Amino acid sequence: MKKFFAISLLTGLAACASGSDRPDLVRQAMNIGPINSVEAGDTTMSCQELKNAIAEADQNYILLSEARKEAQSRAGTHSAFAGYAVSTGYSGAYGNLFGPLQQLLASKQSSDDQLKIQNLNEQWAAANQRRTYLVSLNNQRCF
Repeated sequence: MKKFFAISLLTGLAACASGSDRPDLVRQAMNIGPINSVEAGDTTMSCQELKNAIAEADQNYILLSEARKEAQSRAGTHSAFAGYAVSTGYSGAYGNLFGPLQQLLASKQSSDDQLKIQNLNEQWAAANQRRTYLVSLNNQRCF
């Protein structure tokens, strides 16, 4: 029974660390880079350039929205798994050894998840402001 819990713990940690075969939305969103609501040259864009910039802002906004949902879901999964791992670690003979280590790892993962969510929320708000600004420019100049 103890071997089962040890193997399930290691398998769960490996699964959390390795991810899946599908594209990592959180990593893609973090690679977007800083988004400024106003950029140099915005006021001199043609109508077609504004439409292209709005389309790009829409793509960023959608990607960031999906990445936020995924990051929040992952944080919940990590939190639930960490609670399970800590409880099984304390129940066995090795609880005194592995319990504090498991708590430390769970705490680190939780703080990393919260930082990612905070960064994604800031990027998402900036993408929304950028899109709103570009749409207002487009409405003023192209209609």
